[in-house]
Amino acid sequence: MQEKREGPAPGQYDIKERPTRAVTSCFRSTVPRLHSVRSRTPGPGAYEVSKLSLHHPGTEASAGRAYGLFFRNVF
Repeated sequence: MQEKREGPAPGQYDIKERPTRAVTSCFRSTVPRLHSVRSRTPGPGAYEVSKLSLHHPGTEASAGRAYGLFFRNVF
């Protein structure tokens, strides 16, 4: 027993297209995203490294055995 189906056959009808609204966001930012920021520090290679500033003798030795790698106190 077959049921009688109502409506047009496939391909025998016209779809009415309704205009869609554009996607909007409630988090609309007014701040420009990729604005340029001038840095106060010079970029890499803008200065010469002196050999004296590379080695700091005594910083680890002066800490002694009371401090480890992450400066935890030994009780």
